[in-house]
Amino acid sequence: MTVSVVYYTGVVKAKIKTDSYLLNMLPNSKREAVLIVQPDDYMKELVEQAMFKVRCMSSVSETKQRSVKSDDFRLRRPDIEIEAPEKVKVGEEFPVDIKFVNPLPCALTNCEFTVEGPGIQHSREYPLHHVEPGAEAKISVHITAKRPGQRRLVASFDCLELPDISGSLFIDVTK
Repeated sequence: MTVSVVYYTGVVKAKIKTDSYLLNMLPNSKREAVLIVQPDDYMKELVEQAMFKVRCMSSVSETKQRSVKSDDFRLRRPDIEIEAPEKVKVGEEFPVDIKFVNPLPCALTNCEFTVEGPGIQHSREYPLHHVEPGAEAKISVHITAKRPGQRRLVASFDCLELPDISGSLFIDVTK
């Protein structure tokens, strides 16, 4: 069994863990082979889509038959929580709170929030130095909507260890 980090195209960037198992099986039976992968195994190899490929090859010693199975999956990125009023008026300032909790067992470095939204906010960066394991990164900003209509506010969090985490919400802007 092999676990690899792959690019979104499926091309392998790095094999991160491999192990072999010898399982004695009875006819029509099922067995599990478990390969435990820890964050330390893949964090330095992770690429933008956080994709993995698991390959498992099996063979039957008596018949020399072989079988290969593979599966791709992505790590689920953590959520950004955005709190803002559902309705605001053009020209009036309103508060927006943005939070993100570091799910990793290591500190996040070179962190930055970006907030933007057509008709609400031009893209604006808010740098943070680092976020400790399990700690919450939070910013509070004040924004003034410029145009009426239903507008989407987008917030993203970026750092070296866990890039491109984003969230959004809709705000109804009235005249």
